[in-house]
Amino acid sequence: MNKLYNKWLNIEDKEIKEQLQKMTDEDINSNFCGKLEFGTAGLRGIMDLGTNRLNKVNICKLANAVLIYFQKKGYNRIVIGFDTRNNSKEFSKIFAKVLADGGVHVNLYNHFVPTPVLIFSIGQTKSDMGIMITASHNRKEYNGIKISGCDGIQISGDVEKEINKLYSKLDEVELYNNYYLTKKHNNRNIHGISNRVKKNFLGEFYKNRLNSSLNIIYTPLNGTAYEYVIKALKGTGFKKIVTPFSQKHASGMFKTCPYPNPEMVDSYKESLKKTDMFDADVIVATDPDGDRMGAMIKSTKGYRQLTGNEIGFLFLNYIFENNEREKNKFAVSTVVSSPMFFNMCDYYGIKYEKTLTGFKNLGRAKVALEDKYGKDGFIMAYEESCGYIVKDNFYDKDGIFALLKFCEIASYLKNSGSSVEEYLNEIYSKFGNIYSLNSHIIFDGENALERMNESVNQLREKGVKVFLKRKITEVVDYLTDKTGLEKSNFIEYKTKDFSFIIRPSGTEPKLKFYIHASGKTLDESKKLANEVVEAIKKELFGIE
Repeated sequence: MNKLYNKWLNIEDKEIKEQLQKMTDEDINSNFCGKLEFGTAGLRGIMDLGTNRLNKVNICKLANAVLIYFQKKGYNRIVIGFDTRNNSKEFSKIFAKVLADGGVHVNLYNHFVPTPVLIFSIGQTKSDMGIMITASHNRKEYNGIKISGCDGIQISGDVEKEINKLYSKLDEVELYNNYYLTKKHNNRNIHGISNRVKKNFLGEFYKNRLNSSLNIIYTPLNGTAYEYVIKALKGTGFKKIVTPFSQKHASGMFKTCPYPNPEMVDSYKESLKKTDMFDADVIVATDPDGDRMGAMIKSTKGYRQLTGNEIGFLFLNYIFENNEREKNKFAVSTVVSSPMFFNMCDYYGIKYEKTLTGFKNLGRAKVALEDKYGKDGFIMAYEESCGYIVKDNFYDKDGIFALLKFCEIASYLKNSGSSVEEYLNEIYSKFGNIYSLNSHIIFDGENALERMNESVNQLREKGVKVFLKRKITEVVDYLTDKTGLEKSNFIEYKTKDFSFIIRPSGTEPKLKFYIHASGKTLDESKKLANEVVEAIKKELFGIE
């Protein structure tokens, strides 16, 4: 019998014990095959009972690890928010109770809130950290915790390691029984959030007033951002906005978009139904916690979804051409972003920094460049997975501001007698037809994360020299080579007309691929990129 499962049978919560006793052997083996690990600025997993799942017991354990960290550092203030997912509000209350019992002044949202607003709240409440209960764009089964520092940036690797060390030493069953269930909680240390914070956040939008005729379909994908996006758009001068009713209201079930991710074309199905009655110029979407945005545009061949890289191209070109930053211009992106973005920077004389994936890296690179060149020179930061910073005083991705900037660009082009498609085609014509495409393999079952990471190690040992009948001209191993970046389990392969990076996700058992292909035309580049995706799955991992 599983030792971890047997230990959990000692939990003195009647409801939990009853659910544990109903578990099948298959459930036990899956849910207790290991322990959920803290990393990538937080914790994320499937919601269920077990050491390898996200639940009240593990939330209590992590909250205690954060409390110990606070006590070691002498911190005493935190702000906590949550999204629309199932159990998010309950998890936020557990976190708040544990920290409040430890003497921490807790500002707790009583209503779901987008991650960008939570990040903004850290400074507004003068907190030492911010906690957001969310699984971002993952499926409904998932939930998680994001932790940010007082600077509004996701916690660094050193802080992650320190909290993880504390977390791994704690006994979750003992904590839950003897501390959380029996202790009389000190709710006097739990405080609400002033409406002033929300007003101040929204006030950031109303500095530029437009008179726009742009027709917009917007979907929050049943998430947190609807109220904020609508107020931002209307307050800035956008009047024609339609939202599909099925995705307008908060829901943790995501019935019409099982994978609520603006990178995925399925997320736009409900919005596309609206185009029969509403001639939309653009369709825009935010993920459930509002920190990512994606878009479709009206094109000569119907509606076309833009990649995260293409939106990045638009932001860079528009902000530079409109001289929104007068001097010391600089931008930040990641090693998996399109090479075309950096070609554009070189052409325009824009300084840039390449980082590893994740906005904990992008945010810190932005700070370093501001220290070097001055804050007034910042243009943008982005990663290809639809995460953007387009505002100078923000340091984490913000789907709300990015969406507003995208609609501003589309409106400007429409008023000029052009379109987003024409503008994007001009960018491709000027800088080369490099098309970027992302894909992945999902690992299921026992030890999924371990098997995923091992698959990359096996690839490393194999030593790929020929791929898709092309000679590999260069291999960059971010784990063993000197790249100037933190060691990470990425491998990059380059040929004469395409390159690709393979890396394991830091938050879920998903092996990711990032392909950049170059052809004589954009259609040729797209065709080659798709061939590379299929070849990666077949030639490297044996998946037909």
